[in-house]
Amino acid sequence: MLGFFDHKGGFMIRLKWLFVAMLAALLPALLSAQTFSGRLTSSFYAYERSDSIGVNTGQARGYQTFQFDFGGKEVRLRTYGQLDRDFSTRLAGDGKARMYNLSLEWKNLAKRVDVQLGRQPVFSGGAVGTIDGAQIKVKASRWLRLKAFGG
Repeated sequence: MLGFFDHKGGFMIRLKWLFVAMLAALLPALLSAQTFSGRLTSSFYAYERSDSIGVNTGQARGYQTFQFDFGGKEVRLRTYGQLDRDFSTRLAGDGKARMYNLSLEWKNLAKRVDVQLGRQPVFSGGAVGTIDGAQIKVKASRWLRLKAFGG
């Protein structure tokens, strides 16, 4: 017991470290897990094009595609995009960045509703494509599901 009081304020310092250790041990149980996953794909294409007799042009294009997901069971941020550039010929508007998907999702609200906001792909029977807007899915009953989207 005397070891706790070996110098001025020593007991409080040890108590503080004991609290930090307990917090570090218990904190993971209080927090929900978050996941981060992603993929990067690099592509490079080089070719020669013959436009007319005696006129050949070389092309060299590079592409960087990225896809990242971050979140937990109920909230998730999703991205999918592409960067491209022509290395051989400078074109107007070259070096484009495209975002095909950038959305925030909330799942299982009130154990019935999923909401997605942002740029997102839609595959719903007659409607297929990408929208900038919202999508809501509702589990009305065991056998009835409703889906609405707009943007």
